[in-house]
Amino acid sequence: MKTANMNKLKVALFVSVAACMAVFASSCKKKGGSAHRVVFKAHTSSEGNIKVAVYGYDTKTTTASKLNGTTWVSPEITVPAGSQNATVVVDGSGPFASSTLKVQIYVDGALKKESISSGQTLSAAVRHRF
Repeated sequence: MKTANMNKLKVALFVSVAACMAVFASSCKKKGGSAHRVVFKAHTSSEGNIKVAVYGYDTKTTTASKLNGTTWVSPEITVPAGSQNATVVVDGSGPFASSTLKVQIYVDGALKKESISSGQTLSAAVRHRF
């Protein structure tokens, strides 16, 4: 009789500990919301030229080099839930001190951040925090 009660106690204790561990583990998951669709864009004034762009999220970046033109649009990327930042840096050039470069971050179809640079050496960076 003692052995049967002891076994029931062990099973009950095991189930209780397992339930507590499951609750604890689920509460420790990152609360980051949902994934986001992100697009990075750059545009220079008509006489400018975009040369290179580095874009991505957190520590996952992509470099687009040997660019040539006044506009650049990244492919749409899906940023996983729990990510902290989306960042883009674009470099280019313009023939005049009045040349401009505008860099933008779109998240889920909406413009979230932009930065504008002017001069002959164009460099603009922008970061969006989720």
